[in-house]
Amino acid sequence: MERLILCFFAIIAVISCTFIRPKKPYSFASCPFPNGTDTAMHIYNCDGDYAITTSGAQVFIGNTTQTMYPIDPRKPMTLALTAYNKGVQINDNKANVTIFEYQDDWATKQCKWNSVPTFGLLNGIDGCDYAHNCPLTTGPLTLRLPLDLSGFSAIINLLAANVPYQLHIEIFNYNSGSNDGMIACVVAQVRFEETN
Repeated sequence: MERLILCFFAIIAVISCTFIRPKKPYSFASCPFPNGTDTAMHIYNCDGDYAITTSGAQVFIGNTTQTMYPIDPRKPMTLALTAYNKGVQINDNKANVTIFEYQDDWATKQCKWNSVPTFGLLNGIDGCDYAHNCPLTTGPLTLRLPLDLSGFSAIINLLAANVPYQLHIEIFNYNSGSNDGMIACVVAQVRFEETN
């Protein structure tokens, strides 16, 4: 039994060393911020014909009208979205989020987006409960979504400051109680930085 327990902890240690990288300090030799993300968030819709498309986004400090950029994921914020729903009203939705870090590839020395392991913790996020975005009515949408990312501190603590990140967000229709297909796909390229 003791050998089994020691073996289990050894496997966990190997997996942790393989996937979890310590925060690295920002270096001027690292990859530059792409698409102006050093000073502003860059968003775009994924390729494909989705019911909901986003045309603009801003992040505000808490419940104020003061913009937050770079984004401090440790603080409460409000995400303001301008979008359009050409489909049916969405009364229930879930989101999957994938995080990428912009860094140089050790083999090619070229800067590229590399996936950050989240171990499924950002899959199946309930949009109605978490982002308070229900219902998503048909037509133009102007949404103010209060966000508190403290529940994702295990992932946030892995992210280095002053590094470009890309959030790939897929939103699914759950009107029937199960997945009825993807209704939106948005990519946000941002800069995270902890502030006082």
